Amino acid sequence: MKKLSALLLAIPLALFITIANTTKAFGQAGGGQQAAQGQVDERKAYSALTACNDEKDFAKKLQMAKEALALYPGSQYIPYFKQQVDVARGGLLQQAQKDDKPDEVFKIGDEILADDPENLNVLLLLSQITWEQARKKNYSLAAQGANKYTTKSLELIGANKKPASIDDAQWGQRRPVVLGILHQTKGMILLNDKKTDEALNELGESVKNNCAEPYTYLLIFPVYQEKYNTISEEYNKLSDDEKVGENGKAALAKVDAAADELIAAYAKFIAFSEGKQGYENIRGKVQPLLNDLYKYRNKDNPDGVKAYIDNIKSGCK
Repeated sequence: MKKLSALLLAIPLALFITIANTTKAFGQAGGGQQAAQGQVDERKAYSALTACNDEKDFAKKLQMAKEALALYPGSQYIPYFKQQVDVARGGLLQQAQKDDKPDEVFKIGDEILADDPENLNVLLLLSQITWEQARKKNYSLAAQGANKYTTKSLELIGANKKPASIDDAQWGQRRPVVLGILHQTKGMILLNDKKTDEALNELGESVKNNCAEPYTYLLIFPVYQEKYNTISEEYNKLSDDEKVGENGKAALAKVDAAADELIAAYAKFIAFSEGKQGYENIRGKVQPLLNDLYKYRNKDNPDGVKAYIDNIKSGCK
């Protein structure tokens, strides 16, 4: 599956203001201006900014920039110190990702969002980390991220916001896939919390936005599998006399309805996992289950499963 960062054509450092020419810019701004008595010492501020700009350690850069902002609140170089804060945070965020430290990514991201709570680029980056943690079954951390970043991202996108640096045409292509992943994330967490109906609603929204994503169906079909098994077991407990009675007929109708749901879930997984790396083993297990169940429910057309799958594929636009 493509990651959100790839979908957004953005990496952490690209989310922030670059300052490749900052030294030149603030050098020109200073102009050797002498500070009047009782005012900010611009020479000291300029020296602090030069040192901060030259610092390669992002943690030290961030500390230096924050200290300068506190020391020289009236300086003409305040915008440049703020740029240094942005660059330092971007570097720390990227390093935390590289080191696979999701807690640290969230911590740095929270600092950025404290200053800019509707920064959709950062929210989507943190939502990506949330999705990754859910896939790794680190549900405690994923739940924290979903409550803050995934939910807020969905809220902003629903209000027609889009990430910075992406034009309308690009976003039009990527928006459904991003929404699919965001809803999928919430669905995974709800499944872990045993909130099956809510989870299916979120996963249904994921399918509406990105119907060709096999992992969503991999999450869905076990729910219907369990439902079918439970209803089948209840039916099988009935005596032969009970099965031919009205209650037995009603119970069998429930079994058949659950079978149809499971057939659809199986078939969608098979349809959209075809040729996708990492799904080979589970496909090998699901395909015979689908074949058998389809034959049970379609005795007049037992070999129609391929056409059924092809029809599902054609219906996903």
